[in-house]
Amino acid sequence: MDKLICAGKNYLDHAQEMKEGIPEKPVLFLKPPSVLKVCPSWDSQCVLQWPHYAEMGDIHYECELVFLIAQNAYDINLEKARNMISHVSVGLDMTHRRLQKKAKEAAGPWETSKVFPDAAIIGPWIPIETVDIQDLKFEFALNGELRQQGHSADMRLNPLELMVYASQHFPLCAGDILFTGTPAGVGSVKPGDRAKVSVQNQSYGVCWIEA
Repeated sequence: MDKLICAGKNYLDHAQEMKEGIPEKPVLFLKPPSVLKVCPSWDSQCVLQWPHYAEMGDIHYECELVFLIAQNAYDINLEKARNMISHVSVGLDMTHRRLQKKAKEAAGPWETSKVFPDAAIIGPWIPIETVDIQDLKFEFALNGELRQQGHSADMRLNPLELMVYASQHFPLCAGDILFTGTPAGVGSVKPGDRAKVSVQNQSYGVCWIEA
């Protein structure tokens, strides 16, 4: 794995809830593999670090479908993209919202708000041939309360289109992970919170502790 490729504002309802305008195409950014936490099995619980410098309300969850890229490629077309995905799962793109807001106001990069320990979480992989990527439902519940519901059909760019778009900007490497954006309902977590992350009737748990 070389990188995590992440899409922002790939769901219209989330773009609207952020009240920052809707770009012509989703925003792309990268995370390094060092921030990734992998939950090893369904029905298990992953313990995540709370950044020691964060204040209450700073750290936000963003539940997303994630796809595993199977081959090296660059500047691909849609036909090529169909053979580029090997697995799917569901994950969390964690964001330090206060730092992100400051970066946006300064027209600067987002790295300080997106790169910290356990800033990306994914569940076990599901072989792509066992699902329909155009008909994937996923959910995020926090402390027993449903906060996000998403469906792959609601993406502005579907997973294959998003991969083509990303490949026009970044070389894709075998093992890279594509985060495809979050629907409306994002919000903050705090130490002690517990969440359930689900896709296709499979789920895993996460909880946050102070580092």
